[in-house]
Amino acid sequence: MLIGAGGGNPLRLTGGESHELTPRVSPDGSEIAFVSNEEGATQLHVMAVSGGARSSWRTLDVSDRVYAAPTGTLSGTVLDERGRPGPARVTVVASDGRAYAPRGGFHRVLSPTETHYFRTAGAFEVEVPAGEVTVTVRRGLEYRPITAAVQVREGGSSEERFELARLVDAAAMGWYAGDTHVHDLHQGRYGLTHQDFFNDLVSEDLRVSISLIHMDGTRLMGRWDDLTGRPHPLSTGDHILLYAQEFRGAYGHVGLAGVSEFITPLIGGAANTPFGADRLNADYLDAARAQGATGGFMHPFTGLVETPESVGTQEIPVDVALGSGDFYDVICFWYDERVNARMYYRILNAGFRLAATGGTDNFSDVWRDPGPGASRTYAHLDGPLSVDAWLAAIRERRTFATNGPLLFLTVDGQLPGSEIAVAAGDGARAAHLVEIDVATNSPLDRVEILVNGEIAATHDVRDMGDRFRLESTIELDGSGWIAARALGPASPLVADSYAFAQTSPVWVVAGGREYRSADDTRFLLAAVESFRERVVERDRWVTAEDRERFLARVDEAAAVYEGLLRALDEGY
Repeated sequence: MLIGAGGGNPLRLTGGESHELTPRVSPDGSEIAFVSNEEGATQLHVMAVSGGARSSWRTLDVSDRVYAAPTGTLSGTVLDERGRPGPARVTVVASDGRAYAPRGGFHRVLSPTETHYFRTAGAFEVEVPAGEVTVTVRRGLEYRPITAAVQVREGGSSEERFELARLVDAAAMGWYAGDTHVHDLHQGRYGLTHQDFFNDLVSEDLRVSISLIHMDGTRLMGRWDDLTGRPHPLSTGDHILLYAQEFRGAYGHVGLAGVSEFITPLIGGAANTPFGADRLNADYLDAARAQGATGGFMHPFTGLVETPESVGTQEIPVDVALGSGDFYDVICFWYDERVNARMYYRILNAGFRLAATGGTDNFSDVWRDPGPGASRTYAHLDGPLSVDAWLAAIRERRTFATNGPLLFLTVDGQLPGSEIAVAAGDGARAAHLVEIDVATNSPLDRVEILVNGEIAATHDVRDMGDRFRLESTIELDGSGWIAARALGPASPLVADSYAFAQTSPVWVVAGGREYRSADDTRFLLAAVESFRERVVERDRWVTAEDRERFLARVDEAAAVYEGLLRALDEGY
């Protein structure tokens, strides 16, 4: 944008889909130097101060570099467990303590750990100061990370091979990793093509990636034409990219995976926009389900959840009572997993069954951000991988969420999402065998077994290595749900504040009567009542009919909780 020295309206000098950044006017005022991401990585250009066609830009190529110290070249090849070149995330730190990336590459930073890195399709070449260079190679959570010290001679070339070894092959057990919440285009400094983005996802070993298109109140984040309801053409039998929709309302965001048509508008309750009216997330979740899609709650709670009033800032208690939504992102890089987990347990305790999932909410064209797959969903499939099968597994709650540790849970041999029917007893407690197969690259402190949201058993696993198996016998009096979670300290191997994993439950139903907590049901009812007060005070509707319909659905949700409480009072 160009603005006169005396002020006035800004004038945009460039057009197109690329971004032009950091302009500087020449000393004589005749030209503007700027950076463009038109070709992906940023490139320096100069144009006349009055603007002009793309053909008039003068590209300033860096033909030579003058280093402060002697350099050499590191050439690397990353090999998978079969000896084939494969994609990976690579960090190269030279003898001067600085990180380096290939020329023309995307030099990125993992914001949680300030780890600099770039991605490779299998081979890379980096010019670095001579001396010892530390190279770290990672590919997702199922391969052991490699850290190697390499000597690079002045003026020489060091050729190195980095052979990845598996920690675990989750797909061989029917478990497939995905991310329910990634973004490709978010007004960042890197111009990502579809191929660039897909390569990023594969380098993180994400088998299914749900890339959400949304609006932030001022512009579309993504491309309208990417939404088809089908895997993107770049998808393979091993790695699937599906573009989907995120609705961003005033009371929470929801992901709609599998929609083939946008549910509009893409945003609600956004002040100073044409879409300032409040809209119910439940309406979007229901409309997505009508298209055969799978919907759920993104980064559900961002603050305290100790009172109904704090929970009533979000619409989720309304939505679950209305039967809307299939999954709940317990893990999201931006927020505290333990906070989100507490509300997840309350929802389960009120009798509403949602899958535990993980979605990063990363912006892949931004240089400093968590990468895709920092928060993951593992879903169990009975057959070959497909996006339909993976989403069906989420709807059936055959999942666990993680930012590092992998928890393969069974209860009496049954996977998460299963229901174990037992006869109603005469007060005797039934014993259930809980087995957890653990694989982790990141340090862990403990693995906990939960019964109805309370810790029933704790395993201290600080000295158990990266692969081990746990067993516990849990006694349960009647109905309830059993799940597992893992916790560990902050680590360079976790792109989050601490290591965390959470499984979906296995439900035990005695005599056909599901477990429900009166306290948690009452808490959620109070949250709905608080939510109603909040939206009435806010009064963001266009017509009286919109207001009546919105509040009628909120009242319908409250009536569901009231009915559950009456049934509990009557002994049902």
